[in-house]
Amino acid sequence: MGNSKSVKKGAAIVMTVILAVVMVCVSVVCNMLSTKTESSNQVYLDDAKAQLTEYSDNYNYTNFEFMNSLFEKANVISATVTENTSADTNAALVKNLGINSFVMTDADGKIIASSDDKKVGTSVLDDKTTKQFKANLRGMKVKSISEPTAVEGEDGVYNLMACVARTEGGIVIIDTNTSDYSAVIGGDIAKGCKGDTIIVKDGEVVSTNMNLGDNGLKSAGITDEMIRSENFNVTIDGTTYSLSSMPSGEYTIISGQAVQDGGFNMVYGIVIPCAAGVVMLVISIIVINACTTKKKDNE
Repeated sequence: MGNSKSVKKGAAIVMTVILAVVMVCVSVVCNMLSTKTESSNQVYLDDAKAQLTEYSDNYNYTNFEFMNSLFEKANVISATVTENTSADTNAALVKNLGINSFVMTDADGKIIASSDDKKVGTSVLDDKTTKQFKANLRGMKVKSISEPTAVEGEDGVYNLMACVARTEGGIVIIDTNTSDYSAVIGGDIAKGCKGDTIIVKDGEVVSTNMNLGDNGLKSAGITDEMIRSENFNVTIDGTTYSLSSMPSGEYTIISGQAVQDGGFNMVYGIVIPCAAGVVMLVISIIVINACTTKKKDNE
């Protein structure tokens, strides 16, 4: 029994020394990392730049897919609706296609069918919202959309109209709300970024995965001077962020991470050292028990 205790005591001393050395190393490294977030922010900037590059490379395809999906819906109306189509069928088409409404005209612009019966008999040229498609009605354009406008109270949702020409003459105009347009203008870029990221173009926020407020950079308290300084801290909704910035073509990328006051990083300063301590403690117990068991087996 005395030898068993001796082995256990010796193993404990060895593991204590190893544990102390490892914890000191972990603490030193993590302390350095916890207060040097500026250098680690470069990783987030590079990641955001890669996401931005991917968006730019795929822009034409993304825009084509978006436009094509709108025109396909308008073409369905053109192919299936006539002057004699019932109101119930028109309502079902609107629901199934996920649009708000539609109008169909003859060659002169007179509405001959619509999801809103009150519009039948009127002219699209007399309505300021549909008058913009006069060029389509005159055959100068085959397909076109209106300028998308953000839907109030619905983040990332836009309202627009799409117009296609009819084979028989005239046009079909659909009105719809869509969240797909956000991908076209780059609004989804920051969603795939690893860091807390803001993509800026011409002083306006194009995309972000942070809660900046209604006025973007201004609401967040981020000034041009901060961005030009390349590295800065800012507090948003009670959380302090260490952010870095860099230009990328016509865009400016701002990215970083949340920190405590003074630039201390919770992950490197507390989480990792504690996790390392727990792991080493478990290993110590396993080794001590193994040594004791082995000694007893040899007796």
